[in-house]
Amino acid sequence: MKCYGEEFPPLFTCDNNRARWGEQFEGLEIRPPESLKELPSDCAIFICNIYYKEVERQLREMGISNPIEYFNDEYMPSYYFDRLEYWEGET
Repeated sequence: MKCYGEEFPPLFTCDNNRARWGEQFEGLEIRPPESLKELPSDCAIFICNIYYKEVERQLREMGISNPIEYFNDEYMPSYYFDRLEYWEGET
């Protein structure tokens, strides 16, 4: 959301945890994964966590055939700025 959310706003986000369904996360409604079946076939699904292989497997097993892309900001510099400033101060 920090990197591309304004330019490419997602429709919603999904979670396997039923207790989260209906809540908001980063301004997006949390829905069950079954909601992805309602997307048009040309609508891409972006998996935004480190378990992308497992999530993709789950979606394919559910019969979802939409294009699937991955985004993991773990190695993006903006994610580590606080840590870099701390370590730079220590040298």
